[in-house]
Amino acid sequence: MFARMRLQPVCIRLCGNRKLLTGRQAHKMSPAASKKLVNAPDSAVDDSLRGFVATHPNVAFLPSCCRVVVRTDFGDWKKQKGAVSLVSGGGSGHEPFAAGLVGKGLLTAAICGDVFASPPPSHISLALDAVNTQAGTIVFIINYTGDRLNFGLAIERAKRLSASGKSGPIRTVVIGEDTALTSADKSAGRRGLAGCFFVMKIAGAMADSCDHTLDSITATMEKVCENVGTIGVSLSSCSLPGRSAMFALGEEEIELGLGVHGEPGVRRVPIKSAKEVVDMMLKHMTLEDSASSISFSKEDSVAVLVNNLGGLSQLEMNIVCGEVFDWLSAAGVQVQRFYSGACMTSLEMRGVSISVLKLQSDWLQYLDAPTEATAWPAPSFPQPSEPFRMPSVQKNAPHENPDCDFERDALEINQEAAKRFEKCVRAACKALIEAEDELNELDSAAGDGDCGQTLRRSAQAIISAIERSDVPFSRPAVALHRLSSVVEEGTGGTTGGIYAILMSAAADVLVKDVSIDGWVAALSRGLEAVMKYGRAEPGDRTMVDPVHAALTVLQEAKSVNEATWSSAVEAAEKSARETATMKAKAGRASYTVQEHQTHPDPGAIAAARWLRAVLNSCQPAERVKASNWNGKETRAAVDGTASGAVVTAEDGITERDGAPPGESPSPSHRRLPPTLSRLRRVSSLVISPLAVMRFDSLLLFVCFSVVAVSLSFQANSTNIESEEAIQRVLDDKLSAKNYDKRIRPKSETDGPTSVAIDIYIRSISSVDELAMEFKTDILVRQHWHDPRLQYESTTGSVYVAGSQPEVVEKIWKPDLFFANERSGHFHAITVPNTLLRFYSDGQILWSNRYSLTISCDMDLKKYPFDTQKCIMQMGSFSFTDASLVFSWFGDSPISINSDIRLAKFYLHGIERLPCSNPHYTGNFSCLRMQYVFTRQLGYHFAQSFLPSMLLVFASWLSFWLDIDAIPARVTLGVTSLLTTIAQGNHIKSSLPPVSYIKAIDIWEGVCVFYVFMALVEFAFANYLARMDTRAAIKRNRRTQKQQAKGYPHNRRTKDSKATLIDDEDDMAPLAVIGSNGSISAVKPRKNGKLARELRMDGTQSEVVETAAPISREEYLHNVMDCRSFDLIDKPSAHRVDKISRFLFPITYFCFVAVYTVWYGVLFEAYTAVDMLF
Repeated sequence: MFARMRLQPVCIRLCGNRKLLTGRQAHKMSPAASKKLVNAPDSAVDDSLRGFVATHPNVAFLPSCCRVVVRTDFGDWKKQKGAVSLVSGGGSGHEPFAAGLVGKGLLTAAICGDVFASPPPSHISLALDAVNTQAGTIVFIINYTGDRLNFGLAIERAKRLSASGKSGPIRTVVIGEDTALTSADKSAGRRGLAGCFFVMKIAGAMADSCDHTLDSITATMEKVCENVGTIGVSLSSCSLPGRSAMFALGEEEIELGLGVHGEPGVRRVPIKSAKEVVDMMLKHMTLEDSASSISFSKEDSVAVLVNNLGGLSQLEMNIVCGEVFDWLSAAGVQVQRFYSGACMTSLEMRGVSISVLKLQSDWLQYLDAPTEATAWPAPSFPQPSEPFRMPSVQKNAPHENPDCDFERDALEINQEAAKRFEKCVRAACKALIEAEDELNELDSAAGDGDCGQTLRRSAQAIISAIERSDVPFSRPAVALHRLSSVVEEGTGGTTGGIYAILMSAAADVLVKDVSIDGWVAALSRGLEAVMKYGRAEPGDRTMVDPVHAALTVLQEAKSVNEATWSSAVEAAEKSARETATMKAKAGRASYTVQEHQTHPDPGAIAAARWLRAVLNSCQPAERVKASNWNGKETRAAVDGTASGAVVTAEDGITERDGAPPGESPSPSHRRLPPTLSRLRRVSSLVISPLAVMRFDSLLLFVCFSVVAVSLSFQANSTNIESEEAIQRVLDDKLSAKNYDKRIRPKSETDGPTSVAIDIYIRSISSVDELAMEFKTDILVRQHWHDPRLQYESTTGSVYVAGSQPEVVEKIWKPDLFFANERSGHFHAITVPNTLLRFYSDGQILWSNRYSLTISCDMDLKKYPFDTQKCIMQMGSFSFTDASLVFSWFGDSPISINSDIRLAKFYLHGIERLPCSNPHYTGNFSCLRMQYVFTRQLGYHFAQSFLPSMLLVFASWLSFWLDIDAIPARVTLGVTSLLTTIAQGNHIKSSLPPVSYIKAIDIWEGVCVFYVFMALVEFAFANYLARMDTRAAIKRNRRTQKQQAKGYPHNRRTKDSKATLIDDEDDMAPLAVIGSNGSISAVKPRKNGKLARELRMDGTQSEVVETAAPISREEYLHNVMDCRSFDLIDKPSAHRVDKISRFLFPITYFCFVAVYTVWYGVLFEAYTAVDMLF
């Protein structure tokens, strides 16, 4: 124990010359500072870590830095094959995270930054170098901007060693499981909270077994991160050591989703019971339309961590744990493991967070694996007796000091220029120290309130480094590189990371090139580095916007001169002003809602103070004048000399470029600011006189970019305008103590609250006859007067809250609902489609966009010649007309988008109708509007009427076919009938099954009737044809009998050749055709057998009694006509066909005419009257 503690003075010296003040040496706190048991605010973190290491023998300080805590058994453990080390860290103030997670079965090392500030990259690099193994290292980064920047810089440095094979590979896992933020457009991502304990515990168990590779552990951790979610709630604020409360939270308020650094959460609500708070938290965590939600299903197995944010009593913790368990059990979720305790705190904040992990595969065994880390809420285990021995680190080894070549090759300037460079830096540091309190106060609005404190520490670290002569100002590249190290060492947090990355990247370019192009390239390189690790792009409302705007001007200019410099600065200032209307998408301010981003940017104020200090340091004392906080100044008058002359004074230089003697400089020959004049003399000692004017401008601009613009990344600015003043007034009026949204506004006559409505019809997507509904997209604007929200304004200003659901939630709103709505939704892409305006006289406009499906009782009796009138009814859901009255706004409250086009209807207009909604509970105010839809006939003519007519015409073709073409006429008739029926069924399928007859039913019914009658006509004609045939046969038989009686019988010899004409019909006459061609009629026997046996083969001779011979023609006329219908005249059937050819078309066209007149004329007349009135 003693061996470990006596390393403390060395650690403190190497970590930034911090002093541990005790007792009477304690730093003097501000009068409003909260009460804390600390020795001094600046030494609180070091004292805390010293106490932690002293009382936990399983951990120790890294010998080279007291901000890095490592496992004491690491020396033996790393010798195992496949040992993967785990590293994490973050700002202090969240104890026991992260030092408490160091131990067997969890982290190998943890790096601790200042309170609520990320650890500097140098400390992270020391930890990575110390614990890296051949199997590799996994770095867990808690998803905050400062952590990503500083860890990213250290990892990039470590990868150089890994690439050379002198250390193992490094993998990163960014943990961000916060489910409070519902939007997906924040490039900063979800915040990392207490759910990281699950991730690190599973990783620690896998790494400790030495059975898993680096990549397999990393892949598993990515899956774990996807299955864990955290939501928190705060009951109070917190305060940094030596500081007052970071933000104000009312006694009767709680805040859902508050960040562990004090970032504003989702919303503030009145204090509720523990059961209601837990229900609110878990419902928000599982919100379906949230981009960060986590869903549960029945039979899911989960592990739960209820985390105390620091100030909640154990009694309250037990109650919350019980409610969480009950809620999950009621949802059917299987809680396999339940943990509770103070794991990731936020100083003394009274609050709680709930983390839920959906378990998969073998994760449970890793959670149950033993660990010696004291922060894990599990029983402790025996600790190793041997003290930790870290292998000694060889200082200044070539692979660990890549800056040797860098510093040796950097260009050098003379001593006079170096002294002026140093003077400017000292003045800037002094200004930042003096502005600490002001910057802290401004930063509390949109950040964690430590901007001034962070910059003061950074400035003090720079001054200390200058006093130790550690900054070689004679070599600009090396100076920037050293300042980068000093800032990251003495500052930490987001500011330190941005400073370090920007200056380090810029220094790499200036090693061999200090020309004007080199300075532009250096600035571009630094900006690219900040954009890469800060995840900021132009338009994200960060420091990138003004720097990018100025850099664009410089890169596009053909030559960089005073005019170019002026244009670049103007572009930067314009871009900075425009960020007031942008939405923060990067940095810590991106986690805040826009209503909190209303105060001046502390970074912008610090930049103005620093810039003024630099200017004053380069001016004579008698010409220094006062300026305001944003850097505006009144330029001192200076006597001019001849054109281009330079007059040197004791403390300054003035110049006039190109102005004729005796004349004032024109806009193109303006007097250079004293700063540029001073810097010109410095630059003239380094580069040629021809480039003096370009170099001095860029030198000042790069310095300003490095320090002033970088500060804008911490918080985002908004100009002080009337809108800001109005917002502060409204914030006060909407506070819980001044405004109760449950109480409706009172009218001037103490009567019901009047709400006027106007509607804009954006589109109508469909009118569905089958479902009896239509869909419409509308904007509903509601106007009412709330005297509680009046404010004074001489200009009649209007405050537009825009699409801010947080503001909408704070005010009273009418309970408008749509009575005949079947379904609907409110649009929220890409932002909630709502508009809220506050007028100074208390008038409020609330506009929302809805997509609604409205039921419509359609009358289809005249379909498709119909006109449908669909009603949409709105009204109050809970207030009777004694409390709330709806009315139309203005003379034309309903407007329609002129571009609306419907497929099957014309929208003739929308009418207002009187409305009354009596109910047994009272009369409710309502409004009714009627959509008038007139059907277009083009579709139905092409799809219904024309096909049906063609089918009827096709069925009439059978009248022109021969009466004996039975297959053709039957096929045509049946096919036409079936097709017509199918056509009618297709039309009916798109209509509801109503019980009354529609116009289209009459049309289809008549068409089917005519097609069917064409088939009936053929059956009747075929019947008449058969009757005519039978009559002809009977006549022929009578004629044969009469002719047969007058002929004598003959006898034939056997050598006579004869041919018997046979027939299968026993009653048909038989005949033998002789060799001479004569035909003899044979009288058949009753059974017909004789006729079939009397066939002459030429050798036989039979005597057959026959009638007298008749000619072939006579026989065919008398006999063959009896056997063939084709040779028989059928007058009755032909007569029916001829009549049908005229009767069917005439009657059908009469029907069409009557149908058209009956429906079409009435339809046209109705349309004309409707259009007229």
